[in-house]
Amino acid sequence: GWTTLHIDDDVDAATVEPEQRRPFRQGNEAQNERMVTWLEEQLAASGERPGAVELFAGSGNFTRTLARHCSSVLAVDSFAPAVEQLGALQLQGVTARCVDLARREDISGLRRQVEGASLLLLDPPRDGFPKAKAFLEAATGVKTVLYISCDPATCRRDLEVFATKGFKLESVQPVDLYPQTPHVEMLTVLKR
Repeated sequence: GWTTLHIDDDVDAATVEPEQRRPFRQGNEAQNERMVTWLEEQLAASGERPGAVELFAGSGNFTRTLARHCSSVLAVDSFAPAVEQLGALQLQGVTARCVDLARREDISGLRRQVEGASLLLLDPPRDGFPKAKAFLEAATGVKTVLYISCDPATCRRDLEVFATKGFKLESVQPVDLYPQTPHVEMLTVLKR
């Protein structure tokens, strides 16, 4: 008996449609800008233009920054409308793909597309990235991981998987996404 209304800053009362899922957007624009700035700083500090893979790319919140700093970007999300919005941006060097990141066989199918990537950026939902091990088996050239997590528990679980593949945690930056609530984003850097 529930009706779900998906809303964000781009929807007004006249255009909201019941039961229509929208591409994910961060709910706090000011803190989102801090996260984008953090990403910009991480990419600028390397002094390189790596090939990158972005998982859970959504409609391009972080992809825009990656496109400015990377030689190529494979941006992957499982929600087709978000991938369509991202593709419509026509960012130079960015290939947007719709792939079910919960299916091991779909992740394994990315092997050829991720061969030249040395950077991985991921911003998964609260469930984290349970298929991280399968992805790392396909993306053997990844040397740097920038993991943005909205759930400390799943972040910890996933970081343990990265550690088994030789990654070491270099830094963690918490962001108080919604002050006076338990919601915190974890911005992590791992390298091998």
